[in-house]
Amino acid sequence: MKSNLIEIDDVFRKIINKRVDYRRAYGNEKYDYMSLNMIAIEIGVSDTLLRRVLNGEAKRLQLEKYNKLQKWMEATKD
Repeated sequence: MKSNLIEIDDVFRKIINKRVDYRRAYGNEKYDYMSLNMIAIEIGVSDTLLRRVLNGEAKRLQLEKYNKLQKWMEATKD
């Protein structure tokens, strides 16, 4: 049976932390700053999952959630 869980490495966690910190501080076109919940809604994941990823509590993610995070990171690449 194929597992649909992806291990989160430290590089991925570091990059997503950096992007979320930037988004919280500077917001997007519509908002001057954004809460973690607003960022999670923008990505399409729950705020609890996003907090667990950022804090290092989540060691693995479902493939679907991982792909959403990757897609958001590609879209917000500066």
